Amino acid sequence: MTLDLTVNELEQEFQSLKEIEIKVKKTQINAHHKSTINEILGFPWPVAVLMVFMVYEGATNLVFNGEYSLIKKTYTKIINKKPVQWYDKGFALIERGKLEEAIKAYDKAIEINPKHALAWYDKGFALYKLGQLEEAIQAYDKAININPEYAFAWNNKGIALSEMGKREEAIEAYDRAIEINPELAWAWNNKGVQLNKLGQLEEAIKCFEKAIRISPEYTAALSNERTTQKELRNRTK
Repeated sequence: MTLDLTVNELEQEFQSLKEIEIKVKKTQINAHHKSTINEILGFPWPVAVLMVFMVYEGATNLVFNGEYSLIKKTYTKIINKKPVQWYDKGFALIERGKLEEAIKAYDKAIEINPKHALAWYDKGFALYKLGQLEEAIQAYDKAININPEYAFAWNNKGIALSEMGKREEAIEAYDRAIEINPELAWAWNNKGVQLNKLGQLEEAIKCFEKAIRISPEYTAALSNERTTQKELRNRTK
């Protein structure tokens, strides 16, 4: 039995422990096997799933001999090779404000799968939060190279460019995000902010109004639209 393949098949076949329990009840296996399966269903979800599947695959020697620690060790070795686990760890670390650790986790995910666009994107976000703008843009560019239609990556690239004072380049990035997803109110608002700073007030107002039409409760866009309208009125006096 190839364990890495088994885990992949496992994820497709079983979505929850409840489904496993249903499958166990429907499967014609002897009472001894069924008792063992019911026992191991008490283990943490990933380990329990793996052990149940091993029973189905005939790898009963480890399970029935109580070699649970070996099975857990094997599972951990397999799962640590999966980029999604490192990505999830990185996301959790960002939520806790541990940005440097999050970047290390994303790097592990990227090492396993260099085309993990979401890991590149979130790494860019963590770098941005740390003030490492050039590195953040590089990470966003990696995500975009993998998925050119990644609207959020284009938008966040625009934010980083804006922070660097590269307003025209930022607007180009926002335009690309809007081209991909015209309903991305965030990008419309961000474009409006940069147009305002360039003195293009009427064009900025149009962007804010577009953001508001998409998301009527968008507080930042509502505030920016009012402020820019006032600036325009003062200019024309």
